[in-house]
Amino acid sequence: GEGNFAWGGDYHFNINVQMNYWPTLASNLAECQTAYNDYLNVLKKAGRYAAAAAFGIKSNEGEENGWLVGCFSTPYMFSALGQKNNAAGWNPIGSAWALLNAYEYYLYTEDTDYLKNELYPSLKEVANFWNEALYWSEYQQRYVSAPSYSPENGPIVNGASYDQQFIWQHFENTIQAAETLGVDADLVAEWKEKQSKLDPVLVGDDGQVKEWYEETHFGKAQAGDLGEIDIPQWRQSLGAQSGGVQPPHRHLSHLMALYPCNMISKDNPEFMDAAIVSLNERGLDATGWSKAHKLNLWARTGHSKEAFQIVQSAVGGGNSGFLTNLLSSHGGGANYKGYPIFQIDGNFGYTAGVNEMLLQSQLGYVQFLPAVPEQWNTGHVEGIVARGNFEIDMNWSEGKADRFEIKSRNGNTFTGEYENIAAYAVKKSDGTKVETTAITDNKISFPTEAGETYTIDFNSTPEKLQGVINQAKDLLDKMGGKVLDVQKAHLVELIQAAEKVVEEEKSDEYYDNTQILLKAIKVGEAAIELRDSCSEAEEVYEGRDVNEDWASYVNTAADLDNQLDAAIELLQDKECTVTELNLMKKSVDKAKDALLGIWDKLIVTIKPTDKEMLGAEDKVTISSEFDDLQIRYTTDGNDPMWFSDEYTKPFALTKSKETVKAALFLGRRQMSAVFTADYVNEVALGTAESLEQDYSSVTDNGTSGDSANVAKALDGKNNEAWYPSVFPTSLEVTFDDPVKVNAAEVALDWFWPGYYGIDDLDIEYWNGTEWIAVVKGEELGAQSKVFSFDEFEAEKVRLNLNKPAPYYFFYGNVGIDAFRLFNLSDKVTTDKSLLDQVISVAQKCVDNGEVDEAIESVQ
Repeated sequence: GEGNFAWGGDYHFNINVQMNYWPTLASNLAECQTAYNDYLNVLKKAGRYAAAAAFGIKSNEGEENGWLVGCFSTPYMFSALGQKNNAAGWNPIGSAWALLNAYEYYLYTEDTDYLKNELYPSLKEVANFWNEALYWSEYQQRYVSAPSYSPENGPIVNGASYDQQFIWQHFENTIQAAETLGVDADLVAEWKEKQSKLDPVLVGDDGQVKEWYEETHFGKAQAGDLGEIDIPQWRQSLGAQSGGVQPPHRHLSHLMALYPCNMISKDNPEFMDAAIVSLNERGLDATGWSKAHKLNLWARTGHSKEAFQIVQSAVGGGNSGFLTNLLSSHGGGANYKGYPIFQIDGNFGYTAGVNEMLLQSQLGYVQFLPAVPEQWNTGHVEGIVARGNFEIDMNWSEGKADRFEIKSRNGNTFTGEYENIAAYAVKKSDGTKVETTAITDNKISFPTEAGETYTIDFNSTPEKLQGVINQAKDLLDKMGGKVLDVQKAHLVELIQAAEKVVEEEKSDEYYDNTQILLKAIKVGEAAIELRDSCSEAEEVYEGRDVNEDWASYVNTAADLDNQLDAAIELLQDKECTVTELNLMKKSVDKAKDALLGIWDKLIVTIKPTDKEMLGAEDKVTISSEFDDLQIRYTTDGNDPMWFSDEYTKPFALTKSKETVKAALFLGRRQMSAVFTADYVNEVALGTAESLEQDYSSVTDNGTSGDSANVAKALDGKNNEAWYPSVFPTSLEVTFDDPVKVNAAEVALDWFWPGYYGIDDLDIEYWNGTEWIAVVKGEELGAQSKVFSFDEFEAEKVRLNLNKPAPYYFFYGNVGIDAFRLFNLSDKVTTDKSLLDQVISVAQKCVDNGEVDEAIESVQ
C-alpha cells in the first residue's frame, strides 16, 4: 500500500482514535466498538513495557502493574511514549483515555460479563499505575502527573489539566466498576484518597479553566513569587499561519472534564461558566476534528446557538471541515484552509456532537433535546440510545416536544429531564398509565420492564394544534397564483379537519392532526418555492434568442420548456411530497441556469494543466463539453481561425517550447475566446545547456541566513542545496555579458506539500532601470518545476522566495537544490514557395473580380 498517508496512518491516542468511536454507542452501533475493545485488551501487553520504560513501573511475569500507550500506536501494538523533537509523543494518559471509551460501552450496554472479565482488570491495572505514579507536589498542594503535557500546546510541566482530569475520571470509573462488582474495597479507598487530592479543574484570573497550574490570564503564567511571563509556545499551531498572530489552538485539552469526561456539568455552575469562557477563547474555527470536539463541548454546555455555529463551520468548512464529498479534512496551510488532508475523525466526532445536541445521559439521567437550535425547531430522531440501555425516539415541532418513546432494553429505572415533563402522562405500549415520581417539575423517574416501550405525549391539550392551524392559515395568504390552486385547496381541507378536532375536543387526535398539518405546511412552503422558481424560469425562456440555430442552445431551451411543463403537472398533484417538489425545483433551476450560462461554458480545456514540462510520452489533449462545435488549434503562436487544424486526437510536442492555442467554432463562426497553454519539451530541456553556471557573481544580499552557501543553488541538481532560513529572501545572479533566457527551473532537495516547499516565488530580470517580473507569485507545488516565459536579455536575474510552506520550520529550512536558466530554441527552415503560389492564385482571382474566391484561397 501507499506509505505517504498523513501522520503515517497511525493511531493517535491523544484524541483521534477515541473520537472515531465517540458516536458508536448513542448511534445504536455498540457492536461496532467491540473491535476497539479487543484491540485494547491486546495493546495492554505491549503497554506494560511502555510503563516500565517511561516510569520504571515494571510488570514481571504474571504481574499487571500498569500499562500505557503514548500518542502514537499502530496495528502492531506500538505503545512507547515520546517522539524526537515532538512533545506530543509524551502522552502517558493515553491508556486512561482509551479505557474511558471502553467503560462507556459498559454504561450503555450494561454487559456485566464484559465488565468483570475484560474491562475491569484493565481499569484496575491503570488505576494502580497512577496510584503509584502520582507525585505529591508541595508547591501545588495536590497529587500531579509528572512530567505532563497538554496536547499539543504550550510547555511540559507538572500536573497539566489534561492529565489531572483524565486521571480523576479514570479513578471515578474504576471506583464505580469495583463497587458494581463488589470487589477491591481496600483499593477503592486508596483510589478515592488520591482522587480527592487531584484538583483537576482550576479557574484562572480571566474566569477560564486553566490549562496549566501556573496559568494566570490567557497566554500568561506565574510560578510562585517569580514575575508573570508569556506562556512558552502558547497557541503554537505548527504554522497554521506563516507569521503574525497565531489563531487559537486547535486542541482543547484542558476541557476534557466537560467532554468526553463529565466532571464539568450544568450541575456545577462555577466550572461550567469557566468552561464557557475557555470555549469562547478557542473560537469557532479550527481543523475538522477540532470543530467536532468543539461541537460536543458546546452541546454539553446547552448553548444551542454556539453548537449550531460549529455545525455550520464544520459543514461549510471546506479544507478545514467537510469537503464536497462530505468527508472531513484536517486542513493544511494558513488557518488549515490551504489544502485538504482527509481525516475521518471529524466525521465521527461530528456525528457524536449531533447526538449530544439531541440527547445526553452522562449525569445519570436522560436530558431530552438539551441543545437543539432554533434552526432545528421541528424534527424527529429514531433509535438514539442513552446510558442504561434505553432506545429513544423523539418528535418535536415549533421548538417544543411532541412525543418521546422510550424502549427499555434492560428494565432499569428511567430518569428523564425536560421542561415541565412532570405535567404529562407516561403510558405503556398498551395505553396503561405508568406511575411516575416527580423529582422536580422538569425531571421524573419511573420503573421499566425489559422490552417495554413507554410514551410521553406532550399534545394532551389543543394549544399546539391550534398554533399549527394558525401557521397553516398564514401560509394560505402566500399561496397566490393559479398554479397553486390545487395545493391551496388541499391545505384548506386539512385546516378544516383540524379545527373540527379542536372544536370537538378529540384529545387523542391532537398529535396526529398536528403532524399532518406540519407536513402539509412543509409541502405548501416547497410548492411556493417551486412556483417562484417557475416564474423566474419562464422569464428566461421567454427571453431566449429564437433566432439562434446552435443545436446545443436550441436543445437547452427545449429542456427548460419541458421542465416547466413537468413542474406545473406536479403542482396539480395534492399528494405530492416535499422531496418531489424540492427535486423538481432543482431540475427547473438547473435547466434555467443551463440556458443562462450556456455561453459561459464555451471553454476549451488544454491538458496537462498541472505542469509546463512534458516528457517524451506525454501528449497534449484538448477538450470541450460541446460535441456539436469544432475545436480549432495552432502551435505556432498565432490565434486559431476557422480553417486552422481541427483537433481530433492527442498530440506530442515537436519543438523545445510550444504554445498551444485553441478555440471553438461553428463552421466559420468563432464561438469562444482563445485559450492558451505553454509547454516545455523535457527531452529538449535535458539536452539544452543551462546558463546559470556561467555566472560571474551570486548573492542573497545578506537576507537568507545562509549566505555562505548561496552558490550551491547554481551548481546543478546534485542535492547540494542552499538553505535559506529567513523569508522573504532572494538569490541574485550576475553575468559578465547579457544572457537570453526564456525558461527557468527551480528545484528543491525534497518536497512535502504544506510542510516542505515554496508557496510564493518570483523570477525577475534587471533591465538597467528596474526589476521586471516574468514569473510572479507562483507556487512551486512540486520538488521541481519549470517555468516558461517570453524571452528576455539581461545581465542580472533574480529568484525571489517570498513565502515558504506553512510548516517548513517543523522540518528545518527549505533547501534550494537548483536554480537553472535556459534559452530554448529550434532551428526553423522556411519554404516560401507554397505561399508564393497561393498569393499568385489569389491575385488572379482579384483581377477577374472573384474576390470571395481570393479570400478563400488565401485562408
